[in-house]
Amino acid sequence: VFVQSSKLNNMKIPEEIIPNIIDEIPILSIAGIFAAGRFEVRNSSELRAKETDRIYAICENLKLLGLNIEEYQDGFCISGQPKDIRVEFQSYGDHRIAMAFGILSLLLRNGGKVKDFECVKISNPEFLQQIKNVVK
Repeated sequence: VFVQSSKLNNMKIPEEIIPNIIDEIPILSIAGIFAAGRFEVRNSSELRAKETDRIYAICENLKLLGLNIEEYQDGFCISGQPKDIRVEFQSYGDHRIAMAFGILSLLLRNGGKVKDFECVKISNPEFLQQIKNVVK
């Protein structure tokens, strides 16, 4: 497998594809903070009714990094650059939030921590081993 990075540019996610990617929005928001421009998700109020209010969870965690966050009833918008600090993110007991912010913690220069990370076992008990296999 050959992996090559390129410059990422954010975009507003079209409304018609939101139902197909609703569970991927947490990790897409993490990718969005490393891309140029604003990352915006709208028409995704379903995120408020998952294991936790995922819109709130994403916004509150990203605010810890000093990012510019606009929270809407049906989505959010992220812009700015993360501060170079170590943070403890909240999982809110939600496996997708924990996995997304676990990945972000690996990408931050000073790392990070996710409180109550063990909730990832709900959907992916092998998550940590999978990450270790990729990072090797």
